[in-house]
Amino acid sequence: FGLFGTFPNLKAKKLSLDDVIMKRPQRRDEAEVEVVFEVDGEEFSVKRRIGRGKGTTLAEFRRNGSLVDVGATRVTELVQKYLKVDYELFARAVYAEQNGLDYFLEIPKGQRMKRIDNLLRIDRFEKARASTITVSNRLKDISSERKRMVQEMESREDFTRIGEIENEILELRKTLERFETELVELEKKKETLEKNLSEMREKVMELRSKRDERNRLFGSITSLREEIESLGKNLPSTSELQEREKTLMDTIKSLEESFERARERMREIEKETHLLKARSDDLREKISNLESIKGACPFCGRELTEEHRERLVREKSEELQKLEKEYNSLQEKVMEKRKDVERLEIELREKRKEENQIEILKVQVSSLEKKRERILVLEAELKNLDTLISNLKEKANEKMVEKLQQEFQVLIKRISDLRGEKGKIELLKKEREEQLKGLKERKEQFERYKKEIAKIESIIEDLNRFQKALSETQISLRREFVQAVNSTMAEIWENLYPYEDYTSIRLGIREGDYILEMQESGGGWVPVEGIASGGERTTAVLALRIAFSLVLAPNLRWLVLDEPTHNLDTRGVEDLARILRTEITTFIEQVFLITHDEKLEDAVTGYLYRLERDKGKNEPTRVIKVSVPVP
Repeated sequence: FGLFGTFPNLKAKKLSLDDVIMKRPQRRDEAEVEVVFEVDGEEFSVKRRIGRGKGTTLAEFRRNGSLVDVGATRVTELVQKYLKVDYELFARAVYAEQNGLDYFLEIPKGQRMKRIDNLLRIDRFEKARASTITVSNRLKDISSERKRMVQEMESREDFTRIGEIENEILELRKTLERFETELVELEKKKETLEKNLSEMREKVMELRSKRDERNRLFGSITSLREEIESLGKNLPSTSELQEREKTLMDTIKSLEESFERARERMREIEKETHLLKARSDDLREKISNLESIKGACPFCGRELTEEHRERLVREKSEELQKLEKEYNSLQEKVMEKRKDVERLEIELREKRKEENQIEILKVQVSSLEKKRERILVLEAELKNLDTLISNLKEKANEKMVEKLQQEFQVLIKRISDLRGEKGKIELLKKEREEQLKGLKERKEQFERYKKEIAKIESIIEDLNRFQKALSETQISLRREFVQAVNSTMAEIWENLYPYEDYTSIRLGIREGDYILEMQESGGGWVPVEGIASGGERTTAVLALRIAFSLVLAPNLRWLVLDEPTHNLDTRGVEDLARILRTEITTFIEQVFLITHDEKLEDAVTGYLYRLERDKGKNEPTRVIKVSVPVP
């Protein structure tokens, strides 16, 4: 499955892909297999993944680790390309399916040759022979129809007029050749004239374009000069503007400092005013309290008499008047400072406006300078254009353009007239050629029919010989196959079978079918079936299996044995183990052995893996590496 995407039970629909995916001890929805093999020193890998209910979900083919292609069909094609073997050949010649080591002997007598013919594709020869008979009968019908048509054409057609028409066409061709020669010369003159005219026109157009460009450029310079003149009347110079800006910035700085000082002084006076107000309010409250208080004096602690009360009230009242007078004086100062702050703020605002106006003037002055610079650039371009226009005037001559145009028109008319005459002759020539063609085609058809009749009759004879050759080829291919297999088996038999009672083995033919025979020491041949013991039978079918593999898949040199010990006695198993261990590597490079028979462990000289599963614990199968090849 890893190599070809299928296997015998799947191919025979005894199993589905879903049956291959693990169901116990745990149900899986996906399974994957990867096969790595080497061909000519390069490593190849095939990976296939299947999903439950989805079929193949991944197939990829890698070469030396690099992805080559994907897709089940394409991957299988690449495997066949590099291994040089397809599934059918692999399944019959390389792979011995479970209990199928003696597959050949299990084929019913009378069907072995047919099965091997299918394997060798020899059955196609029989299909080809049947097809040959069908083709031969169809050709006989075609031959009869052609003979009837030849008789009709002999009585109807006059093929003697072919020569007359050919002479007339020849004269017409000479005239056309003369016209064609003249046209070629005229076309060359036209091409040269057209080129000169085109170049002259381009120069004239370029001159006009440059003049227009000069006018536009001159207009731009004039316009810029007018703008500069207009702007220059009202704008100060850069130095004047800088001086004004410096003076203004000094004034603004002075005003800002005066503004900050006035505002700070106003805040200080307001603070003093608030303090006087608080002291005045406190003093009023104390005077008010003196009028009603009794006992000790709140100021000195002595007993408060009426006289003392009046004196205190009078003193505190005088102090209050003094505070209020001072408070009113400070209020007037606050008002004056507030006016100073407002005046300075207005002056600052005006100076800011003046600053903005200076910025606008700076932008205008900068624009004016850029226009002056632009004029210098445009004047340089104008000078270059004047030089270019002067050079173009020497090359661009409008009168010469008119003269060339007239010559060109005359030439065009001559070419047109000549083509008209040529067209009429070509039309007449075409009519004669079609007439000649029809007559020749009918004559060719007449001759072809006669040749076809002879050819068909020859083919019919060849087909008859081919039918005979196909039969002989089938016999020859079978003979060569049997010789190749027998030669291979004879070569390997003495290594596989160490005993003296049977000296050789062959694939013979009896009663129109194949039979596997062993040669007794006396020289006679006996069939393996019914005569050989279990061990002899195993060795014989293994020799046949190896021979099939080497003859039909010589590039692979693999052998895959699935449960080969079925129906073998102890001697047979021992012989098979011995052959696999000591002899088979002489002919086969790699053997894959799948078995439940532990006695075959002794046959392994390479990698040995044991697959174990504890069904009582319902565990999954474990893969255990038992041994590896000895270096």
